[in-house]
Amino acid sequence: MPNTRVNNIENIFIYNDFNDLVDDFISYKRSFCLTDRTINDYRYYITRFFKYSNGKLDLLSLKDSSLKYFSTLKGISNAYYNNIYKNINALFNWCVDENILESNPLKLAKLKKKQEQSKARYINPNGIKRLLDSMNLKTFKGLRDYTIILITLDTGVRPKELFNITIDDFNSISNEIIIKESVSKTRCQRILPLTNHIVDLVNKLIKVRSKYWTIKYIFCTADGNYMDSNRWSHIMKKYSDNINIKIKPYDLRHTFAIMFLRNGGNIFALQRIMRAYGLKYDKKVFSYITD
Repeated sequence: MPNTRVNNIENIFIYNDFNDLVDDFISYKRSFCLTDRTINDYRYYITRFFKYSNGKLDLLSLKDSSLKYFSTLKGISNAYYNNIYKNINALFNWCVDENILESNPLKLAKLKKKQEQSKARYINPNGIKRLLDSMNLKTFKGLRDYTIILITLDTGVRPKELFNITIDDFNSISNEIIIKESVSKTRCQRILPLTNHIVDLVNKLIKVRSKYWTIKYIFCTADGNYMDSNRWSHIMKKYSDNINIKIKPYDLRHTFAIMFLRNGGNIFALQRIMRAYGLKYDKKVFSYITD
């Protein structure tokens, strides 16, 4: 591969093309044996950031691009904002470590992560009932969304993990779904036990799929394409607006956790089930049930 770096007047190495920069960064991250999903997230968020840049890769231009790009991130949750920040920040920290940049443009622009919600949001049974009743189970979309919500409430699975489950990961005999290591956020394979009702719903969802679809993901779009977390967030917002109750995808996961503890489960068992380790998540859940 030809050397695409050039020296600037301050003797700090820069790249002529951001694609080469991103490729080198991705290669570096792959050396840590990260999951494909994590690698794809890096590439997606970083590439999207550079679409807002002026094409220049010097420090001051990247600072201006950072201010411009992050100013466009309106109407999204603090958690989503922080996820974008985390991916771009990782690139710039690597650039500093590799002497590609003198300092991190995000720090130079005084951009920081936002304060995330400190308390888990619990959706009461009436809210859940109104949400489920608003869905048309005679359509593929309605059946899919209904099933996604019930599985999340029953298992606490993350949306991204659920959308990467294939037909081969579902076992209707043993009533379970496998979250493979390559899919799991924590890179640990685990099994989700399913109720008979949910197994029936998944079987029905698989049965009504178009025979022309080549995609094997169970929870795909109505035209047989990959379903991602962003699309699911928009879908949930529409349902929320229709029933006039604010419900976000992760509220369902939090509701599962809170109900688990209220019914006598302990926090250590909950951590193993949800693969959520750390005081940050524990405090979110406990701050709700102890109020």
